[in-house]
Amino acid sequence: MRYIKLINYSGVAGDFVKSGFEVVKAFMKKLNTFLNVLMGSFFGVFIGDLIAKYKIYQQFHEIYDATNSAPWYYGVLSSLILFIAVVIVCVIIKLIIRNKAK
Repeated sequence: MRYIKLINYSGVAGDFVKSGFEVVKAFMKKLNTFLNVLMGSFFGVFIGDLIAKYKIYQQFHEIYDATNSAPWYYGVLSSLILFIAVVIVCVIIKLIIRNKAK
């Protein structure tokens, strides 16, 4: 059993016993929330990078075409690959969490 020391609003401390299952369930919920935030953050970074590179290409497309032999979106592909890798890892971890919770 894991003991958690809690203080209520009257200032009196009390010991509350949480079972191991409740502690693991709370940890799984926090991990699931963290993975959701991580996937959302990487999605935001990918979209921001895509918009920024497209705006730069629109603004300086003559210089960009003259200096680069690759299309403008090749720079975004590295961000896309990183985003897909993070999402795959997070989804695998979420599936493992879901199977362990059942």
